[in-house]
Amino acid sequence: IDDVRESPSREILDILERHGAQVDLYDPYVSVMPRTHDYPQFEGRKSIAWDTEKLGEYDAALIATDHKFVDYAALVEHVPLTLDTRNITADLAEDLQKKIARG
Repeated sequence: IDDVRESPSREILDILERHGAQVDLYDPYVSVMPRTHDYPQFEGRKSIAWDTEKLGEYDAALIATDHKFVDYAALVEHVPLTLDTRNITADLAEDLQKKIARG
């Protein structure tokens, strides 16, 4: 699935970076962001490799799109705070729920 036109991720990425955040993105279906009319500045931006050991280096994670093949339990376990905009983490273990904000 390499069609990113319906994804809210580009707009969120733009907002976060305009406010000074350093942002990486991970998408198992889009390895390199294509050029789009609204966000040409993201053309060529690469999805990072999934590495659970490096997840702990991030301050937070934001889930903007839910994918079947992402290990959300590992994400929540390793990142101090996860903002889940898709409610994909609702069924994770109770001990992980305290690290999740939903919006």
